[in-house]
Amino acid sequence: TILVLPGTYYDPIDGHGKDILISSLIITSDDTSYISETIIDLSQLSDSDDPLIYQCNYLNGFTIQNNSSNQNTIQSYDNSVYQNLIVKDNISRAFGLYNGNVEIRNTIIANNHINGTGGGAQIDNADVLFDNVQFISNSCTSDGGAINIDSDSYITIYNSLITGNHSDDK
Repeated sequence: TILVLPGTYYDPIDGHGKDILISSLIITSDDTSYISETIIDLSQLSDSDDPLIYQCNYLNGFTIQNNSSNQNTIQSYDNSVYQNLIVKDNISRAFGLYNGNVEIRNTIIANNHINGTGGGAQIDNADVLFDNVQFISNSCTSDGGAINIDSDSYITIYNSLITGNHSDDK
């Protein structure tokens, strides 16, 4: 387990697919104020050709914002759990979810836009559970303002809100 103190951080994260939990202090007290106090701000990484939060199998309790690279903000290629997140205001897709089982819980995905498919999430060859997730005002230039689902993928959605999302193509 890696605990991250409240503050604003400007670096990408590569979890290398390791079985490590990266969390704000929300894990120590269930105090949800840590979500808005522990910020990963990607505004200084606009020239990246890679996903900015990559292969972190367990991520808990952050606000992740301001990615302008048009790359996936959070990308998973394996079994992952993401919870208690706010992923907002990115000029990129919030989640790229590929090849595996993924759980996203207690998360707000808002105001993300990508030149491509899936403003909130792009899912390909994955089984994804969305539980208590809000997709609000995400957009894209092709299919799936909130969610785009490609081949061999299955999603389950519980207790969630999908509103105000837009696709230029449909």
